[in-house]
Amino acid sequence: MKSEALLAGRIFDDHGNRMTPSHVRKRGIKYRYYVSSALLQGQPERAGGVNRIPAAEIERLVARSVRHHLNQSEETEDAVLIDTHVARIEVQSDQLVIKLADAKGIGSKRSPSRNMLKVSWRKTPSKRRREILVPGSVPPQDFRAIRSENRALLIASIARGRRLAQRAHHRPDGECDKHRDARWLQRPQGQHDDLAPLPRA
Repeated sequence: MKSEALLAGRIFDDHGNRMTPSHVRKRGIKYRYYVSSALLQGQPERAGGVNRIPAAEIERLVARSVRHHLNQSEETEDAVLIDTHVARIEVQSDQLVIKLADAKGIGSKRSPSRNMLKVSWRKTPSKRRREILVPGSVPPQDFRAIRSENRALLIASIARGRRLAQRAHHRPDGECDKHRDARWLQRPQGQHDDLAPLPRA
């Protein structure tokens, strides 16, 4: 059975280590990668700047770039195209360097410029960067991020305040139960179900 890894044996990191096909399964979905052999051997210090890349994304990019560079027909399968024309791929931090195989036939040898193809590419971060939006009126030195547990308490307090307001609004006489709500607001600190006391209207 032929491997689905189209670049197996042809792809290397920028330290010269062969990148080996690998995969993981998450929730029944198979994700394929090419991983630096140095990383697999427990020697991450020997691995290149990019030591793990998504296989399908790189295979599509290589096939599309080579097809366009050589004006190959869309009817040619990616596997055949790569097997015929790609000799080596080096994965760098900002590009793929694709060395093409010499064309077969007398007088058909490509020029050096046609034999080397450089394709811009950067690995997408595995985790998206999270940023906090700060109002323009707040100086950076005065801004402090709120802790997750404090944010949860704040949201719960706001929700409690809305419930109190809705209860007052929907009473038939239009009056809120002042004694009950006052008792809730005036309880000693620490007895508000771990919520901050709400300000009076």
